[in-house]
Amino acid sequence: MPILISGVGRSGTTALFRSIGEGLLQKYPLARCKYEPYLWNIPEVERTANVTGQPFRMGQVGQFNSYVHCHTPLFLSGRYELHDRWLNSVFGPVGANERLAPDNTMAKVIRGSGRLESALTRFDNLLVVVVTRNVVDTVNSSRSMFSFFGEEFHPSDRPRFIAEVNARNDAGIDPQKISSEVQWAALWWRHFTDAAIAVCEKYPDRTLLVSYEDYVERRLYWSRRIFDFCGLDRSVIDEDRISQIVGPSTSRAYLSLNEVTAMSDDYHWYFERLNEATGSEFNSVNTFDRLLFDYAGRPYGVSQLADEDIDMTPVQLRLQLRDQAERSEPPSLAPKTVSVARALSLFGSDRERLLNERSQQQKPVRSQKSVGVLVTTYNNQETVQEAVYSVLAQTRPPEVICVADDGSADATVERVRELQQLHKEVRLVARKGNVGVAANRDLALKSLQVDLLTTLDGDDVMMPAKLELEMQALEGSTAHVAFSDIAVIKPEDSFVQDTRAYSGASRERMLQMMLSRSVPVPRDVLFSRQLFEHAQGFDVGLSLYEDWSFKLRLVLVATGWRHSGAVGTVYNRLQQGLSARSELLHAYRQLQVLGRNSDALMTYPGALARGLKMIFQRTPASMRPAFKHFIDAVGSNDVFLGERLRNFWAESTFRDDAEAISEHFRQLYQL
Repeated sequence: MPILISGVGRSGTTALFRSIGEGLLQKYPLARCKYEPYLWNIPEVERTANVTGQPFRMGQVGQFNSYVHCHTPLFLSGRYELHDRWLNSVFGPVGANERLAPDNTMAKVIRGSGRLESALTRFDNLLVVVVTRNVVDTVNSSRSMFSFFGEEFHPSDRPRFIAEVNARNDAGIDPQKISSEVQWAALWWRHFTDAAIAVCEKYPDRTLLVSYEDYVERRLYWSRRIFDFCGLDRSVIDEDRISQIVGPSTSRAYLSLNEVTAMSDDYHWYFERLNEATGSEFNSVNTFDRLLFDYAGRPYGVSQLADEDIDMTPVQLRLQLRDQAERSEPPSLAPKTVSVARALSLFGSDRERLLNERSQQQKPVRSQKSVGVLVTTYNNQETVQEAVYSVLAQTRPPEVICVADDGSADATVERVRELQQLHKEVRLVARKGNVGVAANRDLALKSLQVDLLTTLDGDDVMMPAKLELEMQALEGSTAHVAFSDIAVIKPEDSFVQDTRAYSGASRERMLQMMLSRSVPVPRDVLFSRQLFEHAQGFDVGLSLYEDWSFKLRLVLVATGWRHSGAVGTVYNRLQQGLSARSELLHAYRQLQVLGRNSDALMTYPGALARGLKMIFQRTPASMRPAFKHFIDAVGSNDVFLGERLRNFWAESTFRDDAEAISEHFRQLYQL
């Protein structure tokens, strides 16, 4: 029987083409195997059923093939003279009135899934294997490779696609309202997938519907079933060969989770349609959750388009450019870089926690308050894109991602602008000069007009469910603070800092832990705009511990802190940062924080003394005896300590002048 393999694009049809072709050539040594005959004319593939190693240059585009595609309706259910002539050339030679095509012929198409009934009507003995795949993986895989609408080879199919879909389905699609390439591709996928499945339902004896999702799980089962359907010898099936990837593979994410989530309706429709057509029992809700985590853990890529006239197809050019880029760029786990994929492999996934939380929610998280994420950067050219993509890949993406750059001298700003071109959520604040981390953060947060705020350093990443789990922990309250555990990645070690002790603790207990730092201080907490303003924002003069100072005030103004139950931030300690500064500077900046907040802290008995004892551990050895004498003498005299520390704050310096800092430090503990 003549065989036609049809897919909607990037659905594994090339692997089936090789496998079925080998079986056909075993049965008919002179068999002909046509690969994408709406476009290509490559004799070497026809004789071998193997596309590997073929150049696919522009000179191999068949002019008649391309002409037929452009002048034949995309959706065709009956006979059509021009299309019949093309079918005769592909499966022939046959006469115009002959109803049977030669048995030793096979073709594989992805541009003909709307014309399958026309082919079945033309030849009474034609068998069709239809391979379908979910919208997210199809669009993601094609996005780095080609446009569904053929702009690389001929005038775009978009105008006639819209016209035919509107006429065929009374869809009322307005092309002016299609704002992205992803939306175009999803439309193409939806209508051609629906058309192909409908043909399988109409011609059950001459078609075989294969879902890619089931095929990759049961390759041997489906290979045997396909060979039986095509009348081929099962013994030709090579179990190792059918597991090999044929053609370019896609392991990167070319979609943000915003874009993935936007396709959820199509995704669920697809599996419902498969269940209806095949009697299967796919659970699209569970598979979509797994899909989100898969994409959150993938490295990201950007499509490459040809912008000059060369003897190479855009597909081939993009593969070449991608290979060159991957050879020249640093490894994905470069010394300074932390990736979500690496974090998931080290610390595991929070998927089960997320699914459990979702099952308990009365309303979907998407209906809750707006969220803004501030990513602060300074010379983070190697890490900033990974940081921003970890936010884009959240299971509950934020409405806005503000990247505030503090006058970087490297290519950080250029890297962020590249992201702006692709993702409307990304905003850039590029400061002309360095204003300091606290001022940079404070100014940027004040500019975000959203309900909830959180932060991320430009060399760290977020775990995929951080925002969603923390929003659920807030339980809709703007008076709470939500937080998560911290995953720390260091050159010699990686571990998780457990911060759960803060959850539900009294204000006094929280201050004890935070001032003594006996429990790690949570990073990148989620809080409301009202709390940010009530806590007076960040202290713009501080260059160290400004975050600690702000969180002490958050403890004082928030009703309570709530733990998400999972890891939130992946803290990049692969390079020495602020921790490499001198002990003297660390102790001095911590004293400044106590002085800045002394009025509020002195109302909690023993709080200031606890903070002083913690700072003592960071004090240079030469100063410790005098400092210890000061602590022992003052004891828990909160009024005295508060006044002394308030004066210390008022007279402190914000310059890293070791001599001035030492002198001011001594003035504090001289009784």
